[in-house]
Amino acid sequence: MIVIDYVALTQPRSTIENADGSRAVAVPGQVVSRIRIPPEQVFELAKALTQQLKAWEQETGRKPPERPLFRHGLQGE
Repeated sequence: MIVIDYVALTQPRSTIENADGSRAVAVPGQVVSRIRIPPEQVFELAKALTQQLKAWEQETGRKPPERPLFRHGLQGE
């Protein structure tokens, strides 16, 4: 099963230092919904989201941000 969690952020993200000296990003939030779907349906979900996003872009004229809103890891921080 694939699990998708929808999280309501409660505070802005912050960088924390672990006991071993490594850094991590803390994003305080609360899971408000958890959906479990079979792996086969992930492809259908991705296809539907892509179609809806394209339609929304055509309707509003908006495009995705030039840089990601969230990054994996801490490079550059």
